Amino acid sequence: MNKAELEKLKKEELVDLLLEKIEAEATSLAVIEDMQATIEELNQQRKDEAGGKKVITVGKERYLVVTPSFKLDGKKYGFADLKTDEKLVKEVLKIEGQNILQPENS
Repeated sequence: MNKAELEKLKKEELVDLLLEKIEAEATSLAVIEDMQATIEELNQQRKDEAGGKKVITVGKERYLVVTPSFKLDGKKYGFADLKTDEKLVKEVLKIEGQNILQPENS
């Protein structure tokens, strides 16, 4: 929209236009923040793999996989299961004294 078109707009129309632009910018910023978080997570995964660490992330918590292959309720699970099944991770974390997952910072 050029200057002449903007000058013809009423005050209410200008406010609406401004609010529309602010909303669009807020949406764009949220998308950028999500993309940055994804990039940071991927970079961390790459560092973990390069260092030979097996790490899973659940929410904002990161856990070192101490025992990548284990049995639970008679069924065998592995690292891939832990990476893809958040419910399984929560079940493992509930087990007192388990030596499968360890909070990364301990």
